[in-house]
Amino acid sequence: MVSKKIILFLIISNACLIILLSFLVFCNRDSSIVYVDNLKVFQNFNMTIEMKKSGERELQIRKQAVDSLYRLVTDSSYSHDESLMNKFIFEKEQLEIFTNNFTNNESVKIWSRISNYAKEFSKQNSFRFILGMQTNENILYGDEHQNVTDSFIKYINEKYEGGK
Repeated sequence: MVSKKIILFLIISNACLIILLSFLVFCNRDSSIVYVDNLKVFQNFNMTIEMKKSGERELQIRKQAVDSLYRLVTDSSYSHDESLMNKFIFEKEQLEIFTNNFTNNESVKIWSRISNYAKEFSKQNSFRFILGMQTNENILYGDEHQNVTDSFIKYINEKYEGGK
């Protein structure tokens, strides 16, 4: 059984750690701790835009093939063709798999690139931390002066396009 002294010590230790962290993050007006809007960064990164265009082309081609099969399957003259129905089901499943895999794989590649650029951006601007935020998650409030989203987007797009 854990003694009351140990529990009290743990509570006091945790409270001290929370106060210290709060002081470092929220009370420190130091410009070495900044934040970016993750969603805005992701959506405005040129790599995301390019990948989305290439994925949409492939998705459209696959979707047209599935739609053509659907029209055949729903046509009364082909409605009893089991092999056609099986082909439709298979192609529809492949379309869903492609969509999920493409989204997941490309997102991983994009975030990896953003992360690498964030390290360079941090060093170049002497930032100790770049916190990522999304609406209603992680960071409840950030002073707008600490928001470097737009300059970070400009930086990563320049790096992606082969600049500096």
